[in-house]
Amino acid sequence: MQHKLKNRPLIQDVCEPQFTGWKTEKFVLKLNKANNCVKMKSGDLVLIDNIATSQLDQSILIIGRKFEKVVEYFNIPCSSELLFIHLVSQLSYLQSWKLSDIRDKMIRFPMLDDETRSVVMPLLHLQ
Repeated sequence: MQHKLKNRPLIQDVCEPQFTGWKTEKFVLKLNKANNCVKMKSGDLVLIDNIATSQLDQSILIIGRKFEKVVEYFNIPCSSELLFIHLVSQLSYLQSWKLSDIRDKMIRFPMLDDETRSVVMPLLHLQ
């Protein structure tokens, strides 16, 4: 757990306290560009905008937007998707997910020619 935070996006059924980051056994999440991209157990790739508390059961939630468009970044010598490397774009509306539903921490590299697109890949060194 990190410092409590205010003035970040919240959605229905989410409340205080909010957090600037969160440390798990596998990885550290923060609300900065270097540490705010994750892959969910559902396969969704999500950009985290906030970490807050569920009003329903007091569990920790991430609030963010998933990438709607996920395609391969390269296809020679093999599809980048075999290496879990994707080209992503088109962020969705704000949604929430349970912190426990995160599968992997990802690293995101915005494209220099078009910052609406990014390359994401698993972060192998997790802590």
